[in-house]
Amino acid sequence: MRIMPGGRVEATNRTLKLLIQTAFEVQPFQIIAGPSWIDADRFDITATANADVTSSQARSMMQALLADRFKLQWHTERREAPVYVMRVARLDGRPGDGLTKAAADAKSGFRESDGSLTTERTTMSALAKELTGYAGRPIVDETGLAGEWALTVNWTPDVGGGGDASLPSLFTAMREQLGLKLEPTRGPVDVLVIDRAERPVAD
Repeated sequence: MRIMPGGRVEATNRTLKLLIQTAFEVQPFQIIAGPSWIDADRFDITATANADVTSSQARSMMQALLADRFKLQWHTERREAPVYVMRVARLDGRPGDGLTKAAADAKSGFRESDGSLTTERTTMSALAKELTGYAGRPIVDETGLAGEWALTVNWTPDVGGGGDASLPSLFTAMREQLGLKLEPTRGPVDVLVIDRAERPVAD
């Protein structure tokens, strides 16, 4: 989805599930139920607010559009589901060499590519949220590392994702480069349950 000047929002060749992910800022595993076609049929959408909008306003606008055009109805629930807990891997509690304290003038935000994630400034909770999409399930921060951090981590994406095949998996890279580990467990996860959706009529 692209947000353009003047409040114009465009989405091209997107499934309804992808549109829902963007509009509600959720991961695929957080979307439950709904008709089978929401992950198969593809749509082009153009909407205009006639004024510049923020990302948050654009998401609210998309939610209203999905409710109007797709007759989308939903509710949220908290369910028990697989999660990862992120902890410091070393027994002495120190992070790895690739995880350092952020400089005073460092910029926030992540830079991403296939199998690479870099930031000059982040918290551990923000890192856990950012890694959730790569790990395929929610990540809960239990590192105990306070403050803001700089890091770069490189790994081999899943098959077909591109990147350098000589690099380790995400889990190995986290341990070797950042001194952090992801341990599987179960915990409460917020999910979006699709109660109703209809194919829209083109206009």
